[in-house]
Amino acid sequence: MKFQAATSAKSYPVAAVLGGAVLLGTELAVQGVWPGFAVAAALAVGVSALVGVRETRRDWLPAAALGVFGLLLAVAAWRVRAVVQDPRRAGTEAAAAATALRDKELASAIAAARRTAGVALTRVGTAPPSAIPRLTDLLSGQPIEQSLLVLAGDSVLAVAGPHRIAPIVGGDPFSLVLTPFVRLLLVSESRSGRTAEVGLLLDAVTGVPVAGASLGATSSGWRGGSWEWELRDTVISYRTVEAAITGVRTQMLSVAPNER
Repeated sequence: MKFQAATSAKSYPVAAVLGGAVLLGTELAVQGVWPGFAVAAALAVGVSALVGVRETRRDWLPAAALGVFGLLLAVAAWRVRAVVQDPRRAGTEAAAAATALRDKELASAIAAARRTAGVALTRVGTAPPSAIPRLTDLLSGQPIEQSLLVLAGDSVLAVAGPHRIAPIVGGDPFSLVLTPFVRLLLVSESRSGRTAEVGLLLDAVTGVPVAGASLGATSSGWRGGSWEWELRDTVISYRTVEAAITGVRTQMLSVAPNER
């Protein structure tokens, strides 16, 4: 036990010096110097190996955590290096990646919106307006901001979430609403003379208050791309999910970070 304690005491100064070097390399990385990421990654892995070999078993866990941190820094170094050496190519790849992620998230969001609409209609049923239950809980935990409206003809029976436009009564199941400030996809389900309309927030200009993330924000990727829209101040209706997805893809165009 005494020998282990003496060994541990001697190795702490070395680990402290290398740990300080890791912090220095991380500071260089924060300043945008990609070699700083590489230096910090190498030092983090080195400190992890040193502590893991020379310290006691109780120190293996922090050593392993530091090793994982070093690997993450190595990935960051590779990505930043690619952006610095060829920004145009990196921007093109970022736009393509954002578009692919957008398509995946859009299909998932539409499916979630249809589920929300279906559950809302089930809860409301044929109850009179005075007995309509609260539906706010249906919007919690959604990755993309949703709003919910239940209608009977042109009468509003229930409201949940943020609403920025008037409801579209008697329209097609899907409506793409483009305004100068927000872009929404309205997903409608009807049953027993009542309609549930779920609004998906696709995109919003900076400064517009939001209750949750937009599709554009969740799909921008780590490089922070943005989106441009082909049309403004218009409403486009679709009858099928496939047509709605194609419509959003046509109107919502990814812009590379270096082209903004």
